[in-house]
Amino acid sequence: MPMQTDTRRALVPTCYRSRPTAPAWRTVGALALALSCVGPVPAAPEQEPGGAVKQLKEPQPQGALPQGALPQVTLPQGALERDTSQRYEYLSDFFVFVGREVTAEETSTAPGKGLVLAFDANRGRDREKFAAEHFGVLWVEGRGWIDMDTTTSLPGTSEHFSAVFGAPLPSSERALVTGTAASGLVLAMSKVELVLKADPMVIETDRRHGSDAFVTGSSKGVLTFGALEFIGVVHQEFTYLAGINPLAKTYTDLFGDAFHSVYALVGERGALRIHRSGGRLEPLIGRHSGYLVPDEAARGSGELSNLELETAKKSLGGLFRWPGRYKTSWESTVEGKSEKRSLQVDLKHRDTLINYVFGGVAIAIAQGEYGEGAAKESVLGFALIVL
Repeated sequence: MPMQTDTRRALVPTCYRSRPTAPAWRTVGALALALSCVGPVPAAPEQEPGGAVKQLKEPQPQGALPQGALPQVTLPQGALERDTSQRYEYLSDFFVFVGREVTAEETSTAPGKGLVLAFDANRGRDREKFAAEHFGVLWVEGRGWIDMDTTTSLPGTSEHFSAVFGAPLPSSERALVTGTAASGLVLAMSKVELVLKADPMVIETDRRHGSDAFVTGSSKGVLTFGALEFIGVVHQEFTYLAGINPLAKTYTDLFGDAFHSVYALVGERGALRIHRSGGRLEPLIGRHSGYLVPDEAARGSGELSNLELETAKKSLGGLFRWPGRYKTSWESTVEGKSEKRSLQVDLKHRDTLINYVFGGVAIAIAQGEYGEGAAKESVLGFALIVL
């Protein structure tokens, strides 16, 4: 990733910086947690003259739902309640947009250039202390990884925990956030002239384990990048953990053997998400989990059945090997009959965020094909790898 030195260091997980001997495969996190660990160098909040913390203004883009008017959301597994008896609490909203450029050449049959944006808004509580952070990466076909200067620590407030699912997201002058996954979201990043507008999330997965919750889904998204416009899908993940806060404490057992994930656009409008994970969070997020939404009408169809994920085409990364390809398969029921579905993607443009000989953290662009028998569709996506 062509980033400045200080920005690259900001992407290194805080757990590694504080414990240089810790193997990378023992980093904190799963899904949104994985990105929260690939977090910033702690930064002091901006201050007004006299030392008072500067209060950032929340953006109100035209058409966005004002904060304070967020809708009540009914989750499939019922309402979420905070466990305030715990010393630690953690909330994360993770969004991945994958889309293709809208071109003015109507006669062109070639797909538009691809764009991938991953953005994570994290909040943590340690007793009466609150903290927040943003993590963001951007990849544009033909240009590679682009520095957005959005990965940073932020002042946390109790308002960020005013609800479990649907509370206001942290915002900053670098990344202005309005709305939530439940109400529809607008994300604006002035440095790179980027604005993402995501429709309200349609839930595919609602998992619970004790007080913890893991909710995934997708929606349609439109992203402008300078003068360019991209249309695609937005994958959205929400995580609530009681008794855990990676913004305040280092954890070594959340991932287990590894974490592999893909958030993808299938064809022009389909949304596909898969992961394989282990460790302490496996009872919550599952060993294998994912969904396929072939079109708008199919949103809310739920998790994939009998999902398997294999790694292949490996390359040396230290005393371990990075995967270069994912192969997955699962079963779908069509007119009462079970049919096999498959996905094969190569992991290209890999950027290694950290390497500690025994493992590491990396992001990559997933490109390949989704298959239904002899029928094939192109796949473009974002991959997160923790070993």
